[in-house]
Amino acid sequence: MKRILIFGGNQFVGRSIGEALVEGGYKVYLFNRGSRPNPPGAIHLKGDRNNSQDLEELLKDRYFHGVIDVSAYEDHQVEKSLIALQGRYGKYIFISSASIYQDEEEAPFKEGDRVGKNPVWGEYALNKYRCEETLKKVSKKYNSSYTIFRPFYIYGPGNNLDRETYFINRILDSKPIFIPKRRTRVHFGYIGDLTGNIITALEKSTFDNETFNIAGRETITFEEFIGVVENILGKKSNVIWVDEEVHGIKARDWFPFRAVDLHGDISKLLQAGGKIEYSIERGVEETYRYLVELSLLGKYELSPLETGILKRTYIK
Repeated sequence: MKRILIFGGNQFVGRSIGEALVEGGYKVYLFNRGSRPNPPGAIHLKGDRNNSQDLEELLKDRYFHGVIDVSAYEDHQVEKSLIALQGRYGKYIFISSASIYQDEEEAPFKEGDRVGKNPVWGEYALNKYRCEETLKKVSKKYNSSYTIFRPFYIYGPGNNLDRETYFINRILDSKPIFIPKRRTRVHFGYIGDLTGNIITALEKSTFDNETFNIAGRETITFEEFIGVVENILGKKSNVIWVDEEVHGIKARDWFPFRAVDLHGDISKLLQAGGKIEYSIERGVEETYRYLVELSLLGKYELSPLETGILKRTYIK
């Protein structure tokens, strides 16, 4: 039985990966502080990854066929983990972010495009970029393999962020959906496709020492995404277009996304043997079914900012 170590593993992406690996017959170890319930069937290594002593004590003399790092947001976290492991693993998979692409005008982004700090994502993007560079550098030192994934907007069952639910709840409750006036194009990725390709990367050498964009096959505008949700719910939305400049606000003040183009080229992933199985329609339908089954949908109240927008001039 192959042993897989996950840094994180108890919230949305990490939890979904852990559950898929357990179901796939892997022996799964989760390194986290235990602040949330861990997936059934996984072995908990309770510790703080920022603490070198915790890392050394809990990982000493252990070998893992694969390591999946979901929780690193700063380069020192990656470096400490790699030093503690001392190369005792088959492959290190790091979950980075598509936010690290620097120039929005280069979309659809390719893996070789410029990356690092940018005006939209700031320090978060810079830190993810530094994590990637640290992984590459230290992997050479230990002569070990790595794979880097750059997800775009990930959604699906278990999502702890109010993204797809932002639209679903509002349509169900007949509440207005406020969308930035600028019609941007984005890339969504279903959680099942992310977990599936991570498992593929563990097993395929074509993923060794490479970086991959990952998302669905379709790019989409928020207006088009709303149309998908409308069709699944069988109910029309009430969309209000908001001019950020007129109101003196930014999309992130009320909207769960940035008003920028964020989509990429996933051909490299497919050429390496990766697969994208979920269309946006299928993914949203699966998500909606999950939300209904677990009674996770509820009434939505407009925020004070949204109420203020309603009272002022807007473009519809």
